[in-house]
Amino acid sequence: MENELTQREEQTITARTDYDFPTLLDLKRVEVQTTGSKRVKYYRMLFLVVAAFCAALAVVFFIEGAETFGQAVVYLLLGGLMLVLRAFYPEVSAWRTKRMLKRHPVTDVYDFREDEFDLTRGMDVATYPYEECNSLLETELAFYLFHNRGRGMVIAKRGVQGCTPEELKALLEERCGLTARWMDHKSK
Repeated sequence: MENELTQREEQTITARTDYDFPTLLDLKRVEVQTTGSKRVKYYRMLFLVVAAFCAALAVVFFIEGAETFGQAVVYLLLGGLMLVLRAFYPEVSAWRTKRMLKRHPVTDVYDFREDEFDLTRGMDVATYPYEECNSLLETELAFYLFHNRGRGMVIAKRGVQGCTPEELKALLEERCGLTARWMDHKSK
């Protein structure tokens, strides 16, 4: 395998990530599972608090009598909607992001070299040394590489060129000095 990697290093290894719905959903599921996202925790907690508030209002309107029955039903439905939004947060968030990206599509192109890699988005190019990477996650669809500069990068497996996704994983593990951690979406 080392001989194959050495031969492939002479070739250019690149990856392209298009942010379509499956990629965004995968990204949002990883975001929910990792502990670093305060925003995700905030929104999920907010949905839960609003659902509880709506349920309390619905009970008050039910107690007041038949004339407020319609209002009670509306608050129960609103509370139920908040619970659904909380339960399906990754799907809703991916859908919202996809809608925003429709106007301005985003594509990331990675160029992996010996000591560093470039990330190109539109006209912007940033260079990242491997030794400054601090975490590597893997899902069925992508690798998630986190850099000390606070940047998280999504490397779609289907966009890898010049080697296989498994070979790219081995290359990233070796050069970054990390072991990829598998993120299983089924165990929430």
